[in-house]
Amino acid sequence: MKQLYYVNGKRVDINTYANALNAEIAAEEAQNVFEVKKKGFIEYLNKTPSVLSKWENTSFSPESIVQIEFNSWCNSDDCKLLLKKYEQQRTRKAWGCFTLIIIGIVLFLLRVSGVL
Repeated sequence: MKQLYYVNGKRVDINTYANALNAEIAAEEAQNVFEVKKKGFIEYLNKTPSVLSKWENTSFSPESIVQIEFNSWCNSDDCKLLLKKYEQQRTRKAWGCFTLIIIGIVLFLLRVSGVL
């Protein structure tokens, strides 16, 4: 019997399901990266409020000013360093989960074999 998978209420095969799942994971990761950038940018503005003062006598809207500064900050070394730290944190978290799973399997096997 063939396994049925559903994506948006439609029955699909395993490849379509896997592609939809990968797209969902990629979108979630992109959102997480954006949130990291946004928090870093807010911290940057709090540390250096003078960045926005150069825009006081311009005709740009506040939204445009923030977007320009955000894009500029995203290309900076500070942003790249922050994203690198985020990636390292994700990697450490993944290895921690993997380690816990391995420990759980080993303990289960020891328990089943009668050692524990």
